[in-house]
Order: sequence, then C-alpha cells, then structure tokens
Amino acid sequence: MPSIAAYLRIRPTKHKNDNFEVTDDEPHVLKSKVEADKLTAQHGQGGAEMVHRFKYAKIFKEESTQEEVFDSVGKKVCDRFLEGYNCTVFAYGQTGSGKTFTIEGGFKRFADRGLLPRCLTYIYQTLEGMDLDGLLLSVTYLEIYNDTAYDLLSASSGVSARLPKVTVTDHGTSVKVQNLSTHPAPTMDVAENLMFMGRTNRTVASTSMNMASSRSHSIFTITASFKRPGSDTLVRAKLNLVDLAGS
Repeated sequence: MPSIAAYLRIRPTKHKNDNFEVTDDEPHVLKSKVEADKLTAQHGQGGAEMVHRFKYAKIFKEESTQEEVFDSVGKKVCDRFLEGYNCTVFAYGQTGSGKTFTIEGGFKRFADRGLLPRCLTYIYQTLEGMDLDGLLLSVTYLEIYNDTAYDLLSASSGVSARLPKVTVTDHGTSVKVQNLSTHPAPTMDVAENLMFMGRTNRTVASTSMNMASSRSHSIFTITASFKRPGSDTLVRAKLNLVDLAGS
C-alpha cells in the first residue's frame, strides 16, 4: 500500500452529468469535459472540447456502497494501524458532496454506517485474535470551528454546555495539542459510545446546499499501544479519521 493514496467518490445526483465520465477501459481515471472557448476565447482560439484527466487509486461510482468504500480504503488503513503505523483518512470536498456520510455514515440504516464505525468494529474484532501484551486503547475527538479547536469528549459537553477550547500550537516540525481529553476505550462498546457522544456535540449548521451540513472539521483519533510477544519494544500507533468542513 502506498504511503499516500487519493480516492474519488462520486455522489449520486438526480440528473445525469455529461461533463465527466469514468469508462470501463480506464476505471481509475475521471475525464472532465470543458468547452475550450470558455477558457481560450480571450486568446482567439477555437471552441473545441477539452478533456482533463484525473487519475486516482480508485474511483467509487454513484452506485458504490459504504461497505465497498470500507473494503477498499478503511480495511487497508486499519491493518497498517494494527501493524504499528500512524495512519490518517480524511474526506475533502465541497459542501454537500458526502464527506460526513462517507466518514460517519447515515442514521437511518445499519448498512449506511461510514468509515469511522466500520473501522472501530474491524479493529476490535481483529484485536480479539491477536496475541499482544499490555494492549491499551484510547480515543480523542477534536473539533475545529472558525479557527478555534474544541474537545468533543469533555465531561462538560452537552446540548446546553459550552465545549472547552483546546490549544493547538505549531512548533514547525510538529503540532502540540493541549487540554484535549483522552479517554480509555478497552472495548468496542466504549469506543462507539465515545464516537456517538462526539457526533452529538459537533457543530452543525444549514447551508444552501445541505440543510444538515457539518460546518466544522472533526478529527477522531484512536491510539493503540502494545508489545508483541517476546519483545520489549513498545509499539504505539494512531489512526486519525478526519471529516473536513465543506468548502
């Protein structure tokens, strides 16, 4: 698995968009069509159609399911995390493109679970079959809203409570986060409850494109530390799942 991979997910629309296509002979390439005269008329050039090509590790078409996305993206990242590597998955795109649905999922159907709950299930189920010494798991949940960071898992969190601010400082080669609470997550039930708590506290406001748009960045982090049998080396790894606010 490459150190960095870019995936594209196409959200279903009511009407077919003829400005882009993904063909069977090049399933990893998105072809975007633009009328050349809109870009080159000022230079006196013709009006032929231009095609821009964008290549991805994988393209998920409109009919792709949450399970397919997890099998292709989430499972690989979880396996690397369980091997002791720091990993991150983040969703980027404009408002209403389906970032939160991909990361967190929908609420109506079990099949609509996103990468975050599916990753938690996979991690804890896989750990049951692993022989590790001194395994410790913990969770943090950070929100960044209007350039201010908040702790989504503070004990004072709630509908009527103000989320405590978190201090984030840039040290050039590293970033230091202060006042962010860390919560032990020894079981999948505990981790899922923390996930739901953070989702409830996250800032949501309507936009013209999405009446339930997430207007904040969120970073859910699960940390594992353990020793492999016969080894004195302490392995420490982090998995970050990031849902960026819409642009």
